[in-house]
Amino acid sequence: EIIPTPEILAAVQRYGIRVSDIRLTSQSIFDICKAWTGEDWRGGHAADPCPWPVPRAFDGLKCSWQLLAMPYGHNRVYLNPPWSQLDCWLEKAAVEYSMGLQILMVVPRWSEDSCISILTTVQKSLRIATPLRIKTRRLWDAEFTHPTSGSNMAPLDVTLIWML
Repeated sequence: EIIPTPEILAAVQRYGIRVSDIRLTSQSIFDICKAWTGEDWRGGHAADPCPWPVPRAFDGLKCSWQLLAMPYGHNRVYLNPPWSQLDCWLEKAAVEYSMGLQILMVVPRWSEDSCISILTTVQKSLRIATPLRIKTRRLWDAEFTHPTSGSNMAPLDVTLIWML
């Protein structure tokens, strides 16, 4: 097991998340995303409201994802949120989607039904007129990398939820 760096511990304290929430999407997942959607979702091609390292004073839950996406010239966001805070990220994603953003998120496989339910509930509760259009894809043994060492972490079963 890798000992968390001060940078990781600071992010854990700052956002109230778990150390295990900090994992980077591997190139193999981005390759699957591109093959599945026809779009490149890597940094520089889509906005990332959960970047690593996290810039000072940045909070992806408080900023406009549309403004975040604007410099990339695309109207899409790739979201690998902290799973211990998943509900608030799903709520934010539903609101941002209603304003015209495409969002592709990676969530734990065990939470797929709950995530879709939350997205649907937020759409209804906010009386958002934009119909929720989603596609899902399950990935078994998905690869993530450690944020500081770059080494592969234990594989995880995940679901990609594409809000298109």
